[in-house]
Formats: sequence, C-alpha cells, structure tokens
Amino acid sequence: MKANKETAVEKFKKGYNCCQAVICAYCEELGVKEEDVFRLTEGFGLGMGGLRDTCGAVTGMFLTISLANSAGDMLSRLENMILMGMEIPLTAIRQQIASGLDIIVHLGRLRDKSRKVLEIAEVLGYENDRIALRTLFQFVERGEDIEGRVMGELQKKGELSYVEKLQAAGLR
Repeated sequence: MKANKETAVEKFKKGYNCCQAVICAYCEELGVKEEDVFRLTEGFGLGMGGLRDTCGAVTGMFLTISLANSAGDMLSRLENMILMGMEIPLTAIRQQIASGLDIIVHLGRLRDKSRKVLEIAEVLGYENDRIALRTLFQFVERGEDIEGRVMGELQKKGELSYVEKLQAAGLR
C-alpha cells in the first residue's frame, strides 16, 4: 500500500489530477489500463462533478474501491485505504464506515466483458469486530445467449432491515 501512495504522489507531481493520481496508482493491481482510467477520470480533478464538495483524491479512492470482487471486498479495500493515510484504530474505522453507509451496490465485469450489478447488500452495523452485511440481491447467472453474452438476473436474497430512511423519503 505504501508503494501505491508514493506512486500516486509521483503521478500528481507529473500533472495528473488528484483523482487520476490515486486510481492510476492501482491500475496494475486492478487489471485495468492506465490510459483508459486516466481519460475516464479527467473530469474528477475537482471532486464529484467539479463541485469541489468531494476531493478528487477521495473520488479516486472510491472509484478504486468499487472495482472490488464483492461488497465485503469493497469494505476491506476502504479500510486499507484509510489505514494507508492515517493512523486510526481499525475498530474506529469500521465503526465509522458502518455508521456512514446504508447500502452497497457491487458492479462487476463478467467474462463477456459486460458490467452488471452482481450484489446489493445492506450494511447492518458493526458487531463482533466487523462490519455486518446482509445480501439483499445477488446476480445469478443463467448461461449465455447465442452471441456469448452472459445471461442472468438479480435474485432477492434478503429483506431490507432499516426502512426508516425510505419511509421518511416517501418510499414504501
């Protein structure tokens, strides 16, 4: 992780914006082409949508995390990236993540190179020294069509526990 941090700093000094510097430092590990990610993240140098509300480096971090293998893997990557930049006890990091996230949507690349929602998980909270998740929906593959595209559907696996925010927003 320290090497990635140093690589990100070097890329920033070469003129990469904050988001590009962070995500491009992880391209090799993530199995993505740096030139593609570089072009994709040009607009995030000033944060989300150029609004200056969310730092471009933080945006890059979240884009990097989103290239994980599961909702749980996304949480592990987030923990590691926070630990890379600050000396905070892991328990405190996990508690903050658990209180700050409600739902995790995991997008993944399938063997046909398409991207699909593979899992939707609810963050239940922090218990037994870990962030508890409940899978609400999971992609179940049904095979391939005649053109080799992966076919499948999201199947419901669990019920949403915390509905208060949805109800407050007028959703049922």
